[in-house]
Amino acid sequence: EASITAHEKMGFLSFWSSINIFLKLLIILFLYFSVFDRLILYAILMLSVIVLIALGYFIYCRRKFDECFVVKVQDAKLFKDVLSFAGFSAFTSFASALRTQGANLLINRFFGVVLNAAGSVSTMVSGYIISFTSNIITAFRPQIVKSYAIQDYDKMSDYIKLCMSCCLGMFTMIAVPIFLEMDYVLTLWLGIVPQYAVEFCQISLVGAMFGLLNMTALIAIQATSHVKMNFIYISIASLLSVAVLFICFHLGSKPYSAYIIYSATELVILALSIWNAKKLIPELTIFSILSGIARIFFIMLLSSAVAWWLTCLQGASLFRFFLVILVYNLLFCLSFFFFILTKDVRQQIIVYSKSRFCK
Repeated sequence: EASITAHEKMGFLSFWSSINIFLKLLIILFLYFSVFDRLILYAILMLSVIVLIALGYFIYCRRKFDECFVVKVQDAKLFKDVLSFAGFSAFTSFASALRTQGANLLINRFFGVVLNAAGSVSTMVSGYIISFTSNIITAFRPQIVKSYAIQDYDKMSDYIKLCMSCCLGMFTMIAVPIFLEMDYVLTLWLGIVPQYAVEFCQISLVGAMFGLLNMTALIAIQATSHVKMNFIYISIASLLSVAVLFICFHLGSKPYSAYIIYSATELVILALSIWNAKKLIPELTIFSILSGIARIFFIMLLSSAVAWWLTCLQGASLFRFFLVILVYNLLFCLSFFFFILTKDVRQQIIVYSKSRFCK
């Protein structure tokens, strides 16, 4: 998958990812009519799909890219560097998983298992939106890494800024209307909404927004291959958040404190990643990147204020939900086009649109 991304074969990557999703959908449908043990069958079928998808990547890379072949590693230093990179990445993933599961365990310990259902709902909502918008990061990753490789730091800064802007813009287009209409959306989806589910989902969307920006900042750090210190900082912040949450719950804090601490931790991790990226690559124009993010937040707040005003004028309904989506996205997209995108990018979009729709 990394090779396909590096070669910018996004067409195959999108196609094969779609096949992956389609096969998992077939598994769910097949389980519905199955007479065998569904849990065991689910595990076997999911394993089969994972193996099939991995095999497809392997065959495609072996046939398309000359550098992709199986070889016995002879370069001990290279092996050590790759193992170190993967090891620190795995440790960070473990710390992040411990932060998530630790929060769930503490909620269960202090408030009972019922609130875990609300936590699962919030994880699903934020996860679906992130998985949709993170595809933008996949498209930008090769350009950011290549810019670093040829030491074109101005172009690298531009790519990071544009990637963060596009990710944040796409995320808010989906997340903000859902945030404003969370109570209605969850009622429409679940029927009976678990206690604190609305608060959990709303706060987790804020944290997910910071986490999405951090994914882009990490690309710059990973391009340098000096990931050790940043991953250590992230891991420490993740583990400390669990300790802080335990203290808060012990002192009588509300359950949604877990998601406030989660969002605050994501913001701290984002700040650490940006600081480390600047430390590793002094030529990065961090101020320009941060000012671009600040402008997006500003137009997001203005558009959200107008959409929120609409929710105050009438009761919850499907019509109001679609109206909020329409008004927010219209205001945000127009503001994004004229005040966020550069003149060159706007011109490229206009030329492309004319070539596609004015034939």
